[in-house]
Order: sequence, then C-alpha cells, then structure tokens
Amino acid sequence: CSVTLGKGLSSIESNAFSNCVHLLEIYNLSITLTNLQTAASQSKITMYARDIYTSADAISKIAEAGDFVFYVNGTQTMLLGYLGTDSTVTLPGNYNGAAYSLYLYAFYSDSHITTLCIPKGVSVNTGVSFYSSAITEFVVDVSNTSLKAIDGNLYSKDGTTLIAYAPGKTEESFYVPLGVTKIGNSAFVDNRVLTSIALPDGLITIDTSAFSGCTKLTSIVIPDSVTTIGQNAFNACRSLTSVTIGKGVTKIGISAFNACSSLTEAIFKDPKNWSEAAEYELKDKAQAAALLTDTWTSRFEWTKY
Repeated sequence: CSVTLGKGLSSIESNAFSNCVHLLEIYNLSITLTNLQTAASQSKITMYARDIYTSADAISKIAEAGDFVFYVNGTQTMLLGYLGTDSTVTLPGNYNGAAYSLYLYAFYSDSHITTLCIPKGVSVNTGVSFYSSAITEFVVDVSNTSLKAIDGNLYSKDGTTLIAYAPGKTEESFYVPLGVTKIGNSAFVDNRVLTSIALPDGLITIDTSAFSGCTKLTSIVIPDSVTTIGQNAFNACRSLTSVTIGKGVTKIGISAFNACSSLTEAIFKDPKNWSEAAEYELKDKAQAAALLTDTWTSRFEWTKY
C-alpha cells in the first residue's frame, strides 16, 4: 500500500509500478525525482496514488485492523483489502465506529475468497473491480440499506442496478433479471467463462466497461429499451461474432466494441442518423461490424441526431 523512494534514487524504469493498484502512498525522499508526475510518469508509480509525501515523518493514512487494511482521510474511510487466507470472509461492520466503502480494487485478483459477506452499513459503488477474484457468492445482510444479493450476485437495494456478477462462477450462461435497468460499471469485466448473456426488456443503461474483456461471449442482443452503451462496454470481447443494437439506443461510447476481433455482424434495428456512419453503411451487417471495431471510427462517441 506504500513505497519509500530513497534519497539516492535518480530514475525509475518504464512500467516498473504498472498494475500496482494498491499503491496509495508514496514517500518520496529522492533528491533527483522531486516531481514524480513528470520525472517518473512512465513508471506508472503515481497512477493509483492518493498521497505523495516528501518526509519520512509524514503520518500514514493507511491502518490495519485485524486482517483488513483501511485508508482513512478525514471523513472518508475505505477498505483497501484483506490480508488473510480464509475462503469465506465477513467484512467488518465499521472501522473505529465509522461506516466505510470499498476501495475500487479492494479485492482485485484475490484468489482466496470464494464467499464475501457484506454487513449492514457497508457500501459498494459501481465500478468496484472484483476482476480475477475467486468470489462465487456475495452475501448481503438484509439490513444493508444500499445493497442486496440475488443468486450470489451483487445488486443495488432496489434491484435496478447489477453492480457485480460474481467472477468465480462457472456457469456459461446468465439471464439478467427483469427489473434491472442498469448494468453497472465493470459489472462483468474480464469474465472468462460466460458464453451467453441475456439482457432484459426494460434495461436502459449499459455502463462503462460493463462487459469489457468477456472473452468467451459469442453474441449479444441489446434490447430496444436501452438508450446508452457506455465507453469500452464490450471492449476486447474477442469471441463476439454478432451484436444486435436495439432501436432505442441513442449513444454508443468511445471504444465500446474496440478489439472485438471476431465481430462480423452488427445489426442496427434503426440505422438512420448516426453521427459516425451513413445509413447505407449500417444497413450492411458486415460493414456495420467493421465500423464499430475500426480503430479510427471506434475512437469517437456515436450519437443519434
């Protein structure tokens, strides 16, 4: 969670700290590297950092409580991660009497936990990544006012937002329940098992990176009720061969279908008036697929006009 750079350090190699998602504090004692944002930007050392100190005496905002690690900055308290090896883990109800939320990468690549129990008072924002973790089941206390679990997956309390699909599940197909209006940020990110996902009528928003990296997904039908497909929503779904874009969609985010190298068919139910493509192009399923995945045209947000 923290690193100290010695006084004599004069350079850091490119990508030396790449993917260090838990590196929130840097004690920079280097005489040469006084501005890490510029001098060591290629090293990725500051990518996730919350605090950069220039004195070894600076008081850390990171603290351990049993097997859990927290970050406390004023009134903001976040759970950074779990240090234990238990397969079933119940999160603490609070930290020193204060409610807390989960850090974006609190359980990123955790290979121990299969069941994560979330008590009353703990919140989880959409976008929290459980990428490559072994979690097969979320369990939420019925008294929690912001979350609930359905069939082991994590939802908002009212059931309208699917926050996270348990990444350790082994089923190859999944039906998103009726009543869900939003697939949250990174809800299915980097799932390597699912080949089929059915989206319900009434769904409105597919958020940023919702299905990014779902490498086994072969096709997707986006209902007419959907209006927005977020940035990187299906990025790098390398097995995706066919997509149907419902007639209600008015916005397709940047790189929504970038790196979908197998996509050969894109069916636009309403091919008229798209900002980045002509109607005649989108009427051709193969040409529409090529435009959605093209490195140039996918760099822009597509909107209806």
